[in-house]
Order: sequence, then structure tokens, then C-alpha cells
Amino acid sequence: MEKIDNYIAAYPNYVREISGIEGLVFAPFHILATENKTYFDKQYPWHLEEIVGSCKYNPKHLMVTPNIKVDLTDEQRKQAAIDWWMDRTASVGKGWW
Repeated sequence: MEKIDNYIAAYPNYVREISGIEGLVFAPFHILATENKTYFDKQYPWHLEEIVGSCKYNPKHLMVTPNIKVDLTDEQRKQAAIDWWMDRTASVGKGWW
């Protein structure tokens, strides 16, 4: 039950009030398929690069999710990524929009 309570407490930090459909903003993070093609064979960086291009067509309703690439063999870079994430999530909605 504690995990559910924590989720309920955290969730409002990642949403915002909107007034109708015009206020909706989507932040895609993976491309599943397009006409006659799937992309399960592509690595995640490919998806992120494609999403950046797609979001340029409709920035009012599509948002690129902030992200960084991390070399998991480098302890300093891993810590820098942890610090980046902790900073982004330390306050309500910081940096998300």
C-alpha cells in the first residue's frame, strides 16, 4: 500500500492542468511502427533521434523528453547522469515543460 501512496503523491508532479484538447502535449519515447514497418530492430538512440525530427513538425503538441547518453563503464559519467536525473526530479515538474 505504501508504494501506491508514493505513486499517488508523485504522479501530480508530472502532469499539468489543461483546458481542452488544445492543451495536450505528448512526449513520445519509442517508435513502435509506421505503415508496413516496425522498428524493434533499432537501438534506442535511433528512436530518440527520429523522435526529435518528428517533434519539430508539431512542437505545440509533441515534446522531446530530455535525455542524456551515459557510458556505463565510466563511473564519473554514471554519477553525472545520476546527478542530472536527481536535479531534474528534485522539484515539481522542473524542466519537463
